[in-house]
Amino acid sequence: MKSEIELYFEEHKNKQYKLFPHSFDKEVTDIDVKELTVTNNDKTTTIDVSSSDVTTSDVTTQAYIPKGVSVIGASTMWSRGINGSGVIVAVIDTGIATHLDLLGKVVIRRTYTGEITPPLNSHGTHVAGTIAANGLIRGVAYQALLGDYRVLSNSGSGNYDWIVKAVYDAVYDGCDVISMSLGGPVDYPPLRTAIQYAVNLNVPVIVAAGNEGDGNIYTNEYSYPAMYSTTHSVGAANYNGANTLPAFFTNSNNEVDCCSQGVNVISTIPGNLYAYMSGTSMAAPHISGAAALLIQQYRSTGTSYTASKVYSDLALLSKDIYIPGNDNATGKGFVTFNPTL
Repeated sequence: MKSEIELYFEEHKNKQYKLFPHSFDKEVTDIDVKELTVTNNDKTTTIDVSSSDVTTSDVTTQAYIPKGVSVIGASTMWSRGINGSGVIVAVIDTGIATHLDLLGKVVIRRTYTGEITPPLNSHGTHVAGTIAANGLIRGVAYQALLGDYRVLSNSGSGNYDWIVKAVYDAVYDGCDVISMSLGGPVDYPPLRTAIQYAVNLNVPVIVAAGNEGDGNIYTNEYSYPAMYSTTHSVGAANYNGANTLPAFFTNSNNEVDCCSQGVNVISTIPGNLYAYMSGTSMAAPHISGAAALLIQQYRSTGTSYTASKVYSDLALLSKDIYIPGNDNATGKGFVTFNPTL
Protein backbone atom coordinates (compact mmCIF):
# COMPACT_ATOMS: atom_id res chain seq x y z
CA MET A 1 0.00 0.00 0.00
CA LYS A 2 1.30 3.45 -0.92
CA SER A 3 2.03 5.92 1.83
CA GLU A 4 0.12 9.16 2.28
CA ILE A 5 3.09 11.12 0.97
CA GLU A 6 3.39 8.92 -2.14
CA LEU A 7 -0.32 9.35 -2.85
CA TYR A 8 -0.06 13.09 -2.36
CA PHE A 9 2.96 13.23 -4.63
CA GLU A 10 1.09 11.36 -7.39
CA GLU A 11 -1.95 13.60 -7.05
CA HIS A 12 0.12 16.75 -7.39
CA LYS A 13 2.78 15.47 -9.77
CA ASN A 14 3.69 18.04 -12.41
CA LYS A 15 1.09 20.43 -11.04
CA GLN A 16 2.25 24.01 -11.49
CA TYR A 17 2.34 26.39 -8.54
CA LYS A 18 3.51 29.96 -8.49
CA LEU A 19 6.77 29.96 -6.55
CA PHE A 20 7.87 33.54 -6.59
CA PRO A 21 11.36 34.64 -5.62
CA HIS A 22 11.13 36.64 -2.42
CA SER A 23 12.44 39.99 -3.64
CA PHE A 24 11.44 43.40 -4.92
CA ASP A 25 12.80 44.28 -8.34
CA LYS A 26 13.55 47.92 -7.56
CA GLU A 27 16.50 49.97 -6.38
CA VAL A 28 16.29 51.51 -2.93
CA THR A 29 18.46 54.53 -2.30
CA ASP A 30 17.55 57.20 0.25
CA ILE A 31 13.78 56.81 -0.03
CA ASP A 32 11.69 55.44 2.80
CA VAL A 33 11.55 51.67 2.40
CA LYS A 34 7.79 51.85 2.85
CA GLU A 35 7.53 53.30 -0.64
CA LEU A 36 8.32 49.84 -1.97
CA THR A 37 5.35 47.66 -2.81
CA VAL A 38 4.99 44.04 -3.82
CA THR A 39 3.31 45.09 -7.06
CA ASN A 40 6.15 47.33 -8.20
CA ASN A 41 7.46 46.01 -11.52
CA ASP A 42 10.03 48.69 -12.29
CA LYS A 43 13.17 47.56 -14.02
CA THR A 44 16.08 46.75 -11.70
CA THR A 45 18.43 49.70 -11.54
CA THR A 46 22.00 48.81 -12.42
CA ILE A 47 25.00 50.28 -10.66
CA ASP A 48 27.98 51.84 -12.42
CA VAL A 49 30.95 50.27 -10.62
CA SER A 50 33.08 53.30 -11.44
CA SER A 51 30.71 55.59 -9.53
CA SER A 52 30.77 56.71 -5.90
CA ASP A 53 28.49 53.78 -5.07
CA VAL A 54 31.54 51.53 -5.00
CA THR A 55 34.31 53.87 -4.00
CA THR A 56 33.27 54.62 -0.42
CA SER A 57 35.34 54.27 2.72
CA ASP A 58 33.95 50.75 3.03
CA VAL A 59 36.36 49.46 0.38
CA THR A 60 38.62 46.71 1.75
CA THR A 61 41.46 44.95 -0.11
CA GLN A 62 40.24 46.32 -3.44
CA ALA A 63 36.74 44.90 -2.98
CA TYR A 64 33.56 46.74 -2.09
CA ILE A 65 32.00 45.27 1.06
CA PRO A 66 28.21 45.63 0.88
CA LYS A 67 26.39 46.80 3.99
CA GLY A 68 24.86 43.39 4.70
CA VAL A 69 28.23 41.65 4.49
CA SER A 70 29.72 44.29 6.76
CA VAL A 71 27.07 44.18 9.48
CA ILE A 72 26.99 40.40 9.60
CA GLY A 73 30.58 40.73 10.74
CA ALA A 74 32.05 38.54 8.02
CA SER A 75 35.41 40.30 8.25
CA THR A 76 35.72 39.08 11.84
CA MET A 77 35.83 35.55 10.45
CA TRP A 78 37.98 36.48 7.44
CA SER A 79 40.66 37.80 9.78
CA ARG A 80 40.87 34.28 11.23
CA GLY A 81 41.25 32.67 7.82
CA ILE A 82 37.58 31.60 7.71
CA ASN A 83 36.18 32.69 4.35
CA GLY A 84 34.12 29.74 3.08
CA SER A 85 37.00 27.82 1.53
CA GLY A 86 36.13 24.19 0.83
CA VAL A 87 32.38 24.71 1.31
CA ILE A 88 29.80 24.33 -1.48
CA VAL A 89 26.53 26.24 -1.19
CA ALA A 90 23.60 25.10 -3.34
CA VAL A 91 21.57 28.01 -4.70
CA ILE A 92 18.12 26.68 -5.60
CA ASP A 93 16.71 29.59 -7.55
CA THR A 94 16.39 31.13 -11.04
CA GLY A 95 19.88 30.14 -12.11
CA ILE A 96 23.26 31.84 -11.81
CA ALA A 97 24.43 33.88 -14.79
CA THR A 98 28.06 34.27 -15.78
CA HIS A 99 29.64 37.17 -13.90
CA LEU A 100 33.25 38.20 -13.38
CA ASP A 101 32.72 38.37 -9.61
CA LEU A 102 31.56 34.73 -9.71
CA LEU A 103 34.28 33.48 -12.02
CA GLY A 104 35.14 29.86 -11.24
CA LYS A 105 32.56 29.74 -8.46
CA VAL A 106 29.87 27.55 -9.98
CA VAL A 107 31.06 23.94 -9.89
CA ILE A 108 27.65 22.27 -10.35
CA ARG A 109 24.88 23.25 -12.75
CA ARG A 110 21.50 21.58 -13.04
CA THR A 111 18.42 22.93 -14.80
CA TYR A 112 14.87 21.72 -14.17
CA THR A 113 12.86 24.36 -16.02
CA GLY A 114 13.63 23.14 -19.54
CA GLU A 115 15.21 26.49 -20.43
CA ILE A 116 18.48 26.15 -22.31
CA THR A 117 19.42 29.83 -22.58
CA PRO A 118 21.42 31.58 -19.85
CA PRO A 119 19.22 32.85 -17.01
CA LEU A 120 17.74 36.28 -17.66
CA ASN A 121 16.09 36.67 -14.28
CA SER A 122 18.51 38.52 -11.98
CA HIS A 123 17.32 36.90 -8.77
CA GLY A 124 19.56 33.82 -8.54
CA THR A 125 22.67 35.71 -9.62
CA HIS A 126 22.00 38.38 -6.99
CA VAL A 127 21.61 35.72 -4.29
CA ALA A 128 24.82 33.99 -5.42
CA GLY A 129 26.80 37.23 -5.19
CA THR A 130 25.75 37.88 -1.61
CA ILE A 131 26.96 34.41 -0.68
CA ALA A 132 30.23 34.13 -2.56
CA ALA A 133 31.13 37.04 -4.85
CA ASN A 134 34.87 37.67 -5.00
CA GLY A 135 35.62 40.51 -7.35
CA LEU A 136 34.61 44.15 -7.31
CA ILE A 137 32.26 43.22 -4.50
CA ARG A 138 32.72 40.57 -1.85
CA GLY A 139 30.19 38.08 -0.50
CA VAL A 140 29.91 36.74 3.04
CA ALA A 141 31.80 33.52 2.21
CA TYR A 142 33.83 34.83 -0.71
CA GLN A 143 35.95 31.70 -1.09
CA ALA A 144 33.00 29.30 -1.08
CA LEU A 145 31.92 27.44 -4.22
CA LEU A 146 28.40 27.31 -5.60
CA GLY A 147 25.97 24.75 -6.93
CA ASP A 148 23.47 26.23 -9.41
CA TYR A 149 20.06 24.51 -9.29
CA ARG A 150 17.71 26.32 -11.65
CA VAL A 151 14.17 25.55 -10.52
CA LEU A 152 12.47 28.86 -11.31
CA SER A 153 11.99 30.08 -14.85
CA ASN A 154 12.86 33.50 -16.19
CA SER A 155 9.32 34.53 -15.26
CA GLY A 156 10.01 33.54 -11.66
CA SER A 157 7.60 30.62 -11.37
CA GLY A 158 8.23 26.92 -11.07
CA ASN A 159 7.11 23.48 -10.04
CA TYR A 160 7.36 22.13 -6.50
CA ASP A 161 8.61 18.82 -7.88
CA TRP A 162 11.59 20.58 -9.45
CA ILE A 163 12.54 21.97 -6.04
CA VAL A 164 12.13 18.54 -4.44
CA LYS A 165 14.45 17.03 -7.05
CA ALA A 166 16.95 19.87 -6.62
CA VAL A 167 17.16 19.33 -2.86
CA TYR A 168 17.92 15.63 -3.32
CA ASP A 169 20.40 16.41 -6.10
CA ALA A 170 22.18 19.02 -4.01
CA VAL A 171 22.73 16.49 -1.24
CA TYR A 172 23.83 13.84 -3.74
CA ASP A 173 26.23 16.32 -5.36
CA GLY A 174 27.94 16.96 -2.05
CA CYS A 175 26.71 20.47 -1.31
CA ASP A 176 27.26 21.54 2.29
CA VAL A 177 24.54 24.21 2.58
CA ILE A 178 21.26 24.65 0.71
CA SER A 179 20.02 28.20 0.13
CA MET A 180 16.44 28.82 -1.04
CA SER A 181 15.16 32.36 -1.55
CA LEU A 182 11.79 31.24 -2.81
CA GLY A 183 8.43 30.19 -1.50
CA GLY A 184 4.84 29.35 -2.20
CA PRO A 185 1.51 28.99 -0.40
CA VAL A 186 1.30 25.19 -0.42
CA ASP A 187 2.51 22.76 2.23
CA TYR A 188 3.90 20.08 -0.08
CA PRO A 189 4.82 16.92 1.85
CA PRO A 190 7.44 15.65 -0.65
CA LEU A 191 9.31 18.94 -0.20
CA ARG A 192 9.13 18.63 3.56
CA THR A 193 10.47 15.09 3.27
CA ALA A 194 13.32 16.18 0.97
CA ILE A 195 14.38 18.90 3.39
CA GLN A 196 14.28 16.45 6.29
CA TYR A 197 16.49 14.14 4.23
CA ALA A 198 19.04 16.94 3.73
CA VAL A 199 19.02 17.86 7.41
CA ASN A 200 19.43 14.21 8.41
CA LEU A 201 22.62 14.18 6.32
CA ASN A 202 23.93 17.31 8.08
CA VAL A 203 23.08 19.78 5.31
CA PRO A 204 21.48 22.94 6.76
CA VAL A 205 18.67 24.44 4.69
CA ILE A 206 18.46 28.24 4.82
CA VAL A 207 15.28 29.80 3.44
CA ALA A 208 13.69 33.21 2.96
CA ALA A 209 10.73 33.84 5.27
CA GLY A 210 8.65 35.55 2.57
CA ASN A 211 7.49 39.06 1.65
CA GLU A 212 3.78 38.93 2.38
CA GLY A 213 4.14 40.86 5.64
CA ASP A 214 1.79 43.69 6.52
CA GLY A 215 4.03 45.46 9.04
CA ASN A 216 2.17 43.91 11.97
CA ILE A 217 4.15 41.18 13.73
CA TYR A 218 1.01 39.96 15.46
CA THR A 219 -0.56 38.79 12.21
CA ASN A 220 0.84 35.67 10.60
CA GLU A 221 1.87 35.19 6.98
CA TYR A 222 2.92 31.78 5.73
CA SER A 223 5.29 30.62 3.02
CA TYR A 224 6.70 27.17 2.31
CA PRO A 225 9.34 25.83 2.77
CA ALA A 226 10.05 28.55 5.37
CA MET A 227 7.27 27.20 7.60
CA TYR A 228 9.01 23.85 8.00
CA SER A 229 10.73 23.63 11.37
CA THR A 230 13.63 21.74 9.75
CA THR A 231 14.69 24.88 7.85
CA HIS A 232 16.29 28.06 9.18
CA SER A 233 13.82 30.79 8.20
CA VAL A 234 15.28 34.26 7.64
CA GLY A 235 13.40 37.54 7.91
CA ALA A 236 14.53 40.88 6.53
CA ALA A 237 15.64 43.96 8.44
CA ASN A 238 17.40 47.22 7.65
CA TYR A 239 20.32 47.52 10.04
CA ASN A 240 20.50 50.86 11.82
CA GLY A 241 22.25 50.14 15.10
CA ALA A 242 19.96 50.38 18.11
CA ASN A 243 17.18 51.59 15.82
CA THR A 244 17.16 48.48 13.61
CA LEU A 245 13.65 47.39 12.68
CA PRO A 246 12.24 44.49 10.67
CA ALA A 247 11.36 45.39 7.08
CA PHE A 248 7.67 46.14 6.71
CA PHE A 249 7.27 43.42 4.08
CA THR A 250 8.89 40.55 6.01
CA ASN A 251 6.63 37.66 6.97
CA SER A 252 5.90 37.17 10.64
CA ASN A 253 5.15 33.80 12.23
CA ASN A 254 6.54 31.57 14.93
CA GLU A 255 8.88 29.74 12.53
CA VAL A 256 11.05 32.79 11.78
CA ASP A 257 14.47 31.99 13.25
CA CYS A 258 16.53 35.12 12.65
CA CYS A 259 16.92 38.13 10.40
CA SER A 260 19.59 39.78 8.29
CA GLN A 261 20.03 42.75 5.97
CA GLY A 262 17.26 42.60 3.39
CA VAL A 263 16.86 46.23 2.34
CA ASN A 264 18.99 48.00 -0.25
CA VAL A 265 21.28 45.02 -0.85
CA ILE A 266 23.76 45.44 -3.68
CA SER A 267 24.94 42.32 -5.50
CA THR A 268 25.69 40.78 -8.87
CA ILE A 269 23.21 40.50 -11.75
CA PRO A 270 23.57 39.20 -15.33
CA GLY A 271 25.72 41.17 -17.74
CA ASN A 272 28.57 41.79 -15.27
CA LEU A 273 26.36 44.40 -13.62
CA TYR A 274 25.26 45.14 -10.06
CA ALA A 275 21.91 46.12 -8.60
CA TYR A 276 20.20 46.97 -5.36
CA MET A 277 17.35 44.66 -4.45
CA SER A 278 15.23 44.21 -1.33
CA GLY A 279 13.38 41.26 0.15
CA THR A 280 13.79 38.28 2.42
CA SER A 281 15.45 36.73 -0.65
CA MET A 282 18.30 39.15 -0.09
CA ALA A 283 18.44 38.47 3.66
CA ALA A 284 18.61 34.67 3.40
CA PRO A 285 21.89 34.41 1.40
CA HIS A 286 23.68 36.40 4.10
CA ILE A 287 22.77 33.59 6.49
CA SER A 288 23.67 30.92 3.92
CA GLY A 289 27.11 32.53 3.73
CA ALA A 290 27.30 32.61 7.53
CA ALA A 291 26.48 28.89 7.61
CA ALA A 292 29.32 28.26 5.14
CA LEU A 293 31.73 30.14 7.43
CA LEU A 294 30.62 28.08 10.42
CA ILE A 295 31.11 24.83 8.53
CA GLN A 296 34.63 25.79 7.47
CA GLN A 297 35.37 26.71 11.08
CA TYR A 298 34.08 23.34 12.35
CA ARG A 299 36.23 21.49 9.85
CA SER A 300 39.32 23.56 10.61
CA THR A 301 39.08 22.62 14.29
CA GLY A 302 38.00 19.00 13.75
CA THR A 303 34.58 19.72 15.27
CA SER A 304 31.81 17.36 14.23
CA TYR A 305 28.58 19.08 13.31
CA THR A 306 24.99 18.56 12.28
CA ALA A 307 22.49 20.85 10.59
CA SER A 308 20.98 21.39 14.04
CA LYS A 309 24.34 22.58 15.35
CA VAL A 310 24.59 25.10 12.52
CA TYR A 311 21.09 26.35 13.38
CA SER A 312 21.95 26.52 17.09
CA ASP A 313 25.15 28.45 16.47
CA LEU A 314 23.34 30.88 14.17
CA ALA A 315 20.89 31.42 17.04
CA LEU A 316 23.78 32.12 19.41
CA LEU A 317 25.09 34.71 16.95
CA SER A 318 21.70 36.46 16.79
CA LYS A 319 21.60 39.90 18.40
CA ASP A 320 18.22 40.83 19.85
CA ILE A 321 17.19 43.99 18.00
CA TYR A 322 13.45 44.36 18.32
CA ILE A 323 10.99 43.11 20.93
CA PRO A 324 13.03 41.57 23.77
CA GLY A 325 13.37 37.83 23.31
CA ASN A 326 12.17 35.79 20.37
CA ASP A 327 9.61 37.55 18.17
CA ASN A 328 7.70 36.59 15.05
CA ALA A 329 9.42 39.03 12.68
CA THR A 330 13.11 38.75 13.61
CA GLY A 331 13.21 35.44 15.47
CA LYS A 332 16.12 35.48 17.89
CA GLY A 333 17.55 38.56 16.22
CA PHE A 334 20.08 39.90 13.72
CA VAL A 335 22.89 37.44 13.00
CA THR A 336 26.41 38.84 13.32
CA PHE A 337 29.90 37.53 14.02
CA ASN A 338 30.87 40.95 15.34
CA PRO A 339 30.44 40.94 19.15
CA THR A 340 30.64 44.74 19.31
CA LEU A 341 27.91 45.39 16.75
